[in-house]
Amino acid sequence: MARKSKRRVSRERLLGLLYAWDAGGMELSLESLDSIRNSFSLEGREDPEFSRGLFDKYFSQKEHIDDIIENVSQNWKLSRMDRVDLALIRIGITELMTGEVPVAVIINESVELGKGYGSGKTARFVNGILHKVAQNISA
Repeated sequence: MARKSKRRVSRERLLGLLYAWDAGGMELSLESLDSIRNSFSLEGREDPEFSRGLFDKYFSQKEHIDDIIENVSQNWKLSRMDRVDLALIRIGITELMTGEVPVAVIINESVELGKGYGSGKTARFVNGILHKVAQNISA
């Protein structure tokens, strides 16, 4: 089995935090992110600065990011979306907003995580939403 990149592991940890927060099981904080990191013994297998940077960006823009999702997801309220799908979309939009990673990489990473953690429809749904958002950001 291929070794996961440090950034992929970082995205997985943020996915876990956003999922748990959305489900009401965890506070949305850096302490919670660190708790997840410590619970899974990730030292050396993750990029903590990358995950903290994504967390900070998401946390400071979460209302705006959710507005973006609602604007591009026709006929889908956030409350109706699968929690894994929503967490992946939130992470993807956060990365798109930073402009630090190529759009194709962001979408691919989100889709691949969706294949591993979501339902059979996750990859297609996440891909569609992020593609629309990327077009709007670059326009």
